[in-house]
Order: sequence, then structure tokens, then C-alpha cells
Amino acid sequence: MDLYEDVLLQEDVLSTIILTGILGAIGFVLYLVFFKKELNEIENSENNQSESKEVIKEEKPKKNSSENLQPKKKIIKESNVSVSHPLLLTSLKGHTGTVNGIEFSSNGKYLVSCAEDRTARLWSLKDINAKDHKYTRVNIEFDHASAISVSPDSRAFIVSLAKERKLRVYKINKKKDSTTVTQDVDFPKIHKTEIINVGISSNGKFIMSADNQAQVIIWSLKGDVYECIDTLLVYNTLACISPCGNLVAACGFTSEVKLWHIKFTKNNEFNHVSKGLELKGHKAGVLSFSFSNDSKRMGTISKDGTWKVWDIDVNYLKGQEAYLIHTGQYNYSANQIVHIALSHDYFTVAIAIDTTILLYDANSEKLEETIENIHQSNITGLAWHAENRHLYSAGGADRSIRVWHNPVGVKAHLNDLKEKLPKAKGDAMKERIKQQIAESMDYLTKFN
Repeated sequence: MDLYEDVLLQEDVLSTIILTGILGAIGFVLYLVFFKKELNEIENSENNQSESKEVIKEEKPKKNSSENLQPKKKIIKESNVSVSHPLLLTSLKGHTGTVNGIEFSSNGKYLVSCAEDRTARLWSLKDINAKDHKYTRVNIEFDHASAISVSPDSRAFIVSLAKERKLRVYKINKKKDSTTVTQDVDFPKIHKTEIINVGISSNGKFIMSADNQAQVIIWSLKGDVYECIDTLLVYNTLACISPCGNLVAACGFTSEVKLWHIKFTKNNEFNHVSKGLELKGHKAGVLSFSFSNDSKRMGTISKDGTWKVWDIDVNYLKGQEAYLIHTGQYNYSANQIVHIALSHDYFTVAIAIDTTILLYDANSEKLEETIENIHQSNITGLAWHAENRHLYSAGGADRSIRVWHNPVGVKAHLNDLKEKLPKAKGDAMKERIKQQIAESMDYLTKFN
């Protein structure tokens, strides 16, 4: 019995030793596997950390988040990207946000601009060919301007505040070696929707503001309301004052452009607003319009794919209607941003469509130049300088104002001069025309 128990005891011991060995071997194998995994994770972590110095990894979407189910939008940084084109004279750079509005002073020596960077700027155009352009910066506190207009004496300007939806006046103080600007007064808040444009009449008698519904307000210079005009256009796409200071025009959803006469007494007291003109001829909503400097012509552009030039030098107070002079064609697609600018000598029609400018010979109604992708995003402003050779365009994402040559207009002017020369009376007149012909031909040689 003792011998049998010894044998069993020996077998149990042997089994225990074998089992312990097997378990130890399994544990050793598992340890090696786990240790190798840890080494790989550490090595991968170190590699990822070294790579993260150069590459920013995209975050993984969090669970139970509806926002992360949508693809992420690509972030595009705004920058002053240089543009190269034979017709580009220069670019005015300084704004750090989308430029919303531009306007020339009445003497053509200054350009005012406003942007979403909460500033307005007064640019000196004394030497437009210079590499750097001088400007006076004006901070607009707690808001940004959606539109801007300068007074006829260049001693003040007015902006529309985008968030507050009201007007603010600034005074310009010019000294011999410097220019300073101070905030003056805020007008009462009356507009309930976005203000799309503001203007100061050239005769200094009133101020206009228009919103994107159907309201145009005529103000005194001190901020009193003279008149609230319902344009009956469903909504306004543009409204502005004529250069002569007597008319306010508006366009919108309907197919006509409406003009109102702003009447003052001999003592310069506001009298009333009366119907002036209606430009009828388009077949769809009017997107934009433009006055010539002498207020004798208007250019209009519509969703119907046409632009028109009108003679408005008529006695509208006695019911005389405007004359249609030219009609041109362009390609329009829904939701495009469109502006028109008629040169002050009537020779050139400039049209901005999104990021492209089209230059038409107004007399022949033919497209002569196409300048594509001139700004990173839609053109926000288009205006001719008084001398007609330079067209200014304001852009969005590139935050710049570009200045363009106008060979189309100079060529049309040259042809007009050649027709006038044989009909000229007197040697002095002939010599003046010959000199203008020579100057125009010299200008055009730059673009041949």
C-alpha cells in the first residue's frame, strides 16, 4: 500500500512539473507577443510624432455627432494674389477684408473705399503709376461698412454700417502734409434690412440710402428724413444719385429703371419728390445701371441678356421720355453678380460678371476685350475715372482694387476724332484734334 501511494505521489509530482512547464512556455510566448506589440506601438508613435511636425493630421470624426457626418469644407486663405494682364495698370493694396464699395471724389483726385476689415480708406490718385499708393486709413468701430460715398467738397464721407443698418458721417481734415479723419455723427436707424448703397448729392443738398427691400430714404445733411420712397420694385438691386444731383434712380426685380426728381426751393429748402423718368425696354429684372458724369446718358443691364445705353438729357418734368440709343448682348446665367459702368465719354461699356470684365464698343455694340479671373471672388464694384482711360474694379477675396487700361475706348475716340477732323472749322480746332489723334495713337501702341 505504501509502495502504491509512493508511485501515485511520484506521478502527481511529474504531472505537476509537466503542466507547470507547459503553462510557463505559453506565458513566455504571450509575453513575447505582447512585448513586440508594445515595441511596434512605441515605434509607430515616435514616427507619427516626427511626421506631425510637417503634416497636420485630420481629426477622426466623433461618434454620435451629426456635424461630423458632413464632409469638411476646404478652408481657402484669402491673400493678395498678383494678377498679370496687359491691360492691368496697377493694384491698390491695403485692405485686409473684402472690399465692399468704391467711389471717386468729384475732382478725381481721390478714391474712397470700404471693406469688411472694419476700415475705410482714402487713396491719393496723384501718381497712379507709382508702385506704392498712399492712403489714409479710417477705423470703423464695432462694425464694417457696406457702402461709402464722399461729399462734393471732399471734406466728409458717409458709410452704411452693415450690422447696425444705419449711416455714419466722418469728417476729413486736410493739412499741408497730412490728412486726418474723425467720426462725426450717426443717423437714426430706420432701415430694417441690409443697406445696399449710399450717396451724397453733388449739390450738397441731400443724402440718399437704399436697402435691399424696396425702400429709398432721402435725408438732410444733419440726418433728418426728408422722404421715404417706396420704389415698388419688389426689391432693390441698386439705387444711386445722378452726378447732377437732381435725380435718384433705382432698379430691382421689375424690368424698368425708375428715376425721381428731388425738388428744392430757391432757398435750398426741401420741397418734394416727384416722378422723373422710367427707362422701359428690358424684358426681365434690371441688375445694375450707371450714369455718365454729365448725367446725359445711362447704361443699364438686365437678366434678359441685354445691356442698353439711354439718352436721358430730356425735359422729363414735362413728360418727355428717354431715348434708347444702343442695345448690346451678353451671356447671363442665373445668380451671377453683374455690374455695368458706362464711360463718361459714352464710348465704352464695361460689364463685370462674377470675376470677369467685358469691354464693349458702345457705338458698334461689339465685345472688344475680355479680362477673365481678375479677382479671386466676385467683383463688388466697377467705376470709370473721369478721364475715361482707367477703369477701377474692386474684388472680394484678394482684398484689392485693380486699375485697368481702356484701349477700347481710346480706339473708339480715335475713330471719332478722325471723322471730326475734316469737318473742323478753324486752324486752332484742327491742331487740337490732330494733337489728340497723335496722343491716342501713341497710347494704343502700348497694346499692339
